[in-house]
Amino acid sequence: MDPGKLYRSWDYWLLEGAFFRGGLFNDTIFIDYMDEVLPKNGLFKKITVGATDTKTGEFVRFTEEIGYTDMVYRAARASAAIPGVFEYVNYNNMTLIDGGVLINLDIGGAINRCMEQASSHEEITIDIVM
Repeated sequence: MDPGKLYRSWDYWLLEGAFFRGGLFNDTIFIDYMDEVLPKNGLFKKITVGATDTKTGEFVRFTEEIGYTDMVYRAARASAAIPGVFEYVNYNNMTLIDGGVLINLDIGGAINRCMEQASSHEEITIDIVM
């Protein structure tokens, strides 16, 4: 993966990020990359993306039900917003940062999504790649 597709320096480098932005690097280019690799006609798989709301301290889960635009432009970017490194994301009266601040691996979210189709926990198998 080319880091140049995910983030870049601010116009005034780290100084701008440290003093005038919410993070050292500009990750808005990430949106262009997500738009490039995701299907243009919608999300067909079940997706769960986690972020942390800094206003409440709660872990927030987003699913494909919020729609392609909000998933790509807000939830995915918020999920990658490592505090101090990338800017937070404002969305629906929340200030969102990386979900890993609270839950590093959201197994519960995966199980909950599987239970939407399974009739018991015994039917669920989870493969984890870290």
